[in-house]
Amino acid sequence: MSIPANTVLLFQRALHLWVSLHLLTALPAMEELWLDPLSPPHPMGGPRYTLVHAFGSWLPVRAAPVVLACTLLVALWGVVRPLRWWLSLPLWAGYSSLMNLAFMASSGGQQLMANLLFWNVLLCLERSGHATWVGATGFWIIRLQLLLAYAATGLHKLTGTHWLDGTAMGIVAGDPAFGPAWLTGFPLLAKSMTWAVLVFQLTFPVAVWWRRTRLPWMAFGAVFHLGTALWLGIPEMGAAFIAAYAIWLSNNESGAVLRCYRWRQAVSVPAT
Repeated sequence: MSIPANTVLLFQRALHLWVSLHLLTALPAMEELWLDPLSPPHPMGGPRYTLVHAFGSWLPVRAAPVVLACTLLVALWGVVRPLRWWLSLPLWAGYSSLMNLAFMASSGGQQLMANLLFWNVLLCLERSGHATWVGATGFWIIRLQLLLAYAATGLHKLTGTHWLDGTAMGIVAGDPAFGPAWLTGFPLLAKSMTWAVLVFQLTFPVAVWWRRTRLPWMAFGAVFHLGTALWLGIPEMGAAFIAAYAIWLSNNESGAVLRCYRWRQAVSVPAT
């Protein structure tokens, strides 16, 4: 089974760009996050836990600076050149360990990226000459991971009341820590936005299978995630989901994006 090479290349560059920017923007707070972390010791750890769980952490504090530097350098290299599996594997281990060392400051976007980095190792294995099914397995698991994230979030909202009665966005907008405060003056607009987000998250796992709905749903998702980055103060989470969108683009669509940024395209394969 062939997988779209340009799609994989674009996704991996977006993945590594996210990791690079996340670590670079976190450097001013590195003492609180990693050198003298405010988070208490992680309740689970050990090398075995790291190997079998994408969110595992075994990193001792004294090793954090070295791991941080190496992880950042590998991620930056991955933005420029495709990584081999023997670089992707320590990239995942280093990133997930750093994330869990400061787990009280982590978000759903960071956890999503830890998962994607783990399965991305399979995509890199195929480049090293392994069987095609290895890369295809990683490709489809990554695709389904994004859909599961939206489905789980949407279904969880159905268990409450504020998303169903349309008041959720108004409540968030009225919180001085978030906003935008002006939205509270337009209750009908706040309700419409609340229900639009709920419908978007519940229907995204279905809409992405067809091009006519995939691109509009992704455009709405990009606006939604940029809004959460601006008003909720979680830019890394919004950027993580937008970066993951690349895995659902076709080979031709990914090639067009790569050409826009003058990045080298991969060998063409049939679009999906």
